[in-house]
Order: sequence, then structure tokens, then C-alpha cells
Amino acid sequence: MTDAARRRHLERLLSADLRELTAQTEWTTREFAERTQLSNNEFRALIFVVVSESTPEEMTATVLRKQMGLSAAAITSLAHRLAEGGFLHKESYPGDRRKVILRPTAHGADAVRGFFAAVARDTHVAMADLPDEDLEAAHRAFAALVEAMKDFRAHSED
Repeated sequence: MTDAARRRHLERLLSADLRELTAQTEWTTREFAERTQLSNNEFRALIFVVVSESTPEEMTATVLRKQMGLSAAAITSLAHRLAEGGFLHKESYPGDRRKVILRPTAHGADAVRGFFAAVARDTHVAMADLPDEDLEAAHRAFAALVEAMKDFRAHSED
């Protein structure tokens, strides 16, 4: 097999792995939603809000709307339902009371972390025999795949 053919083969394998990961993620989304009695969109919104806590950008309703591709009214309704369910709370944005910052409550963060702790345990077991170098390479490959998906999304929104 030529170097170019091997490269195309490896890229096809990674693409197939990404599709399988997407399918498994969809199942996980439904399972979490059932356990917490949330809709898929409520689950997605909660995940975005929880993940945003580890980033420098504040999770506003506008940012969430763009990430989820939903209308402002749909995001307002989602945020209201999640707040009523005790999963998140809304804060006024400093200097602009029209903006709302969305933050997970302890209950919301614990629900996400608790559910994904089991996934993390299984992931740890599945990767126990892989050398660190393989994990570093996988991380670089996943980062590249994420960037490609972000680029695709950006071009789709134009």
C-alpha cells in the first residue's frame, strides 16, 4: 500500500470511528435525558452550560442559542424549564440587564458529572492498556476532527 493510500485508509477509519462515536453519543444523550426526565434539547443545553463553566466565555442565552441553533424563544423556554427543574440558574449580566448568564446549579452539575462518571470509569478501563503516546496522538486527532466540524458548521451557517 502506498503512503497516500495508507493515509486515505487511516482518515476513512477515523471518519468511521467518529460516526460510531456520534451514534453512541446520541444513545448516551437519550439515556441521560430519560434518567433525569429532560428532553434531548434540555440535556444538550445543560451540557453546554456545564461545559462553559470551564471556559473563559460566559454562557449567555445568546451564546447558547448560537451553539444549539435554536430560536431566542426556544432558548428562553429551555432555560426557564431547566431553572424550574433546579438544573440551572439565571443571573443578570453586569452592565447590561437585558443579557442573562446561565450557570448550572449544584444539582445540575452533579447530575451531569454523576452520569458521566460511569462513562469515565468504562473509558478508563477500555484505555488502560494504551500507552500515553497513543492517547496523546488520539487527542491530537480528536482536536483536528473537532476543528474540522467547527469549520463545517461555520461554512454551513454562512
